[in-house]
Amino acid sequence: MQKEGLVAKSEKDDLEAMCDLGETIVMVGSGSTPTRTKGFIFHKKTQLVEKLNLGTLYTQLRQAGQLNEQNFNIEAVAYKEHTWYFLNRGNGDKNRNVVFTFKADSSLNLPQKEQLFIKAHHIKLPPLDNCPSGFSDAVIKDDRLYFLATAEDKASNYEDGINKGTFISYLDIHSWNIGLVRRLSRTKKLEGLTLYTQGNIEGNEKTTSFLLCEDPDDATKTICPIYQYNYNPKIQ
Repeated sequence: MQKEGLVAKSEKDDLEAMCDLGETIVMVGSGSTPTRTKGFIFHKKTQLVEKLNLGTLYTQLRQAGQLNEQNFNIEAVAYKEHTWYFLNRGNGDKNRNVVFTFKADSSLNLPQKEQLFIKAHHIKLPPLDNCPSGFSDAVIKDDRLYFLATAEDKASNYEDGINKGTFISYLDIHSWNIGLVRRLSRTKKLEGLTLYTQGNIEGNEKTTSFLLCEDPDDATKTICPIYQYNYNPKIQ
């Protein structure tokens, strides 16, 4: 059933992850249900939209991470130097936060029968108020995969629970060690992260500025607030 222009939860493509590659924008579904395995590539210059079928890729990702369908939920995607990074949010009953990496070109035009060499990096994230946290978005800068993580009081890759807030941190893409964790909110569910500016912010050349987008998790609200966050690695 559709109300006021909103797509019903059971019918939406659930495009949870987006990556700006300069000339194109790649959007992918979460894969949390069989109907959420679509993807799209928007070509900025021509305004054309290319459709992707990610079903085979998602099956291979689940196999590489040893995840069942109830614990598979892609929430972020990033791309650097012919390597894709797909982040699985650990909001299922097993709390599996995983970063999948594999080599492919920026078009994500993968042969349907080709077996990819996929690495599954299982990441242990700290809880928020005793609730397990999970990836909610990510962006890559240099050798760091900056990410947001949120927590809810319900273990489900489909249903929403009561929000317990958001933190920001990063992963070193070589060692996969997690950096300093900074809690951004105890109530807001921040699910969008993008690089805004870097260097010479507030007189500090080391500061990087991000834009954060809030998901109100409320069908009556059609506006998602956007915030600016200045990240300085030297400030605890």
